[in-house]
Amino acid sequence: MIKTKITLEEELKRIQSLLVEQNESEPQNKCVTIEHEGNFKAAGSDTDQAFKEFILKVKGKLKSEFPKQQEGGNPVFITKITINAGASNHYNGKATSYDVENDRTTEIERGPNKKDKGYLNNVGYASDRASNFLKNLLKQQENLIVKIPSSVMEKAEKTKVTKVVNTGGKNDENRDKNRWKNPGQYVKISMTVCQAPQNETESTVETNYDGDTFEEQVSSCFENARIVIKYDGKGHSCNHALYEIKANGVVLVRDDGKNLASLNNTGGKFDNAEVIPSKGGATKGRKNTFTLSINGNNSTFFNGKSPHKYKGDLVIEAACKRTLRSNSTKTTKQRTSLGWKDVIEYDDEGPWKPSSDCHKWVGTIDVFIKDPSGNELPAEKVEVGSMQTPNKFDVSVPVTRHQACKKAIASTK
Repeated sequence: MIKTKITLEEELKRIQSLLVEQNESEPQNKCVTIEHEGNFKAAGSDTDQAFKEFILKVKGKLKSEFPKQQEGGNPVFITKITINAGASNHYNGKATSYDVENDRTTEIERGPNKKDKGYLNNVGYASDRASNFLKNLLKQQENLIVKIPSSVMEKAEKTKVTKVVNTGGKNDENRDKNRWKNPGQYVKISMTVCQAPQNETESTVETNYDGDTFEEQVSSCFENARIVIKYDGKGHSCNHALYEIKANGVVLVRDDGKNLASLNNTGGKFDNAEVIPSKGGATKGRKNTFTLSINGNNSTFFNGKSPHKYKGDLVIEAACKRTLRSNSTKTTKQRTSLGWKDVIEYDDEGPWKPSSDCHKWVGTIDVFIKDPSGNELPAEKVEVGSMQTPNKFDVSVPVTRHQACKKAIASTK
């Protein structure tokens, strides 16, 4: 029987239940709230300094509140995060609409003008500041000796509040500070940190994947592996590059619930992947993430022999999927009120053509595996398309083979 690990979410629930069950005497476990506000300049990577100040504050608070955990290297858990972010009502030298007055709480009557492009850009800046703050916090778990369950981080992202603040139509640096006392460009974060139960604070370092057999260890290794299919090169512009993706023969579902990978980057109804920068432009790249999780979208991967089908290797297959627009056409006549006109009809049985559907395989595939302690290993670099090219509709062909868990397990021996 394959051994299963207790997830962070399960551990979090257990800690919370223990805190609730304790009597009114001095509790063995405690929680503290850490709050911080950071202000930014409008240009450049404006969250860096404010985040560094936040990390120093968190380190000091954790060291004073949880000295045993910090000295022993044992993590505490972040159980709740709330984050608010703002931007000043200034864009490209002009004043913009705004959500709230300078006190950051009084909303303007009838709300902001949501057709104001400057306002919309500022809302985007505020949202990015909050998201970047959260992403940077996630990267600091090991440094801070904390654990952040994914459910806590996902809720923080979904519930973040972003506002454009009235700073007199000026950026923070140039505003009249006597009249507009509060800066508009800020992030305010509050997080609750709870001590782990005493019997769980002994320092342990996992050196092997769960399981007594190689097959069990492979299944454990693939838990929470990420497959990232992306395009960040140049010279690629299309809206007909959709692929069904398989891992070791199992059809995968994207993290957002979609069942295809998209490399489309010209806009349109099929262009639904995550936008990333590319050498061809700031919005020309696309990214699709598929996570293997026994409790997630791709739980079927763990059924049967799929995880160890290739002795720990991960074989990625792709099948070119036809879009609504076919390649083959015919022209017919249609009567209108103005007479007859030519109408182009698309033949669903038309052949695959590299000029309009899927093209050659232009993406890259990265596979991220976690080590036994849960730290993500660097992606293995594999040349994409070195095996085959998906050049027929609905025909899956292998495009990459990664050593993946074969390599990861070997490194623990």
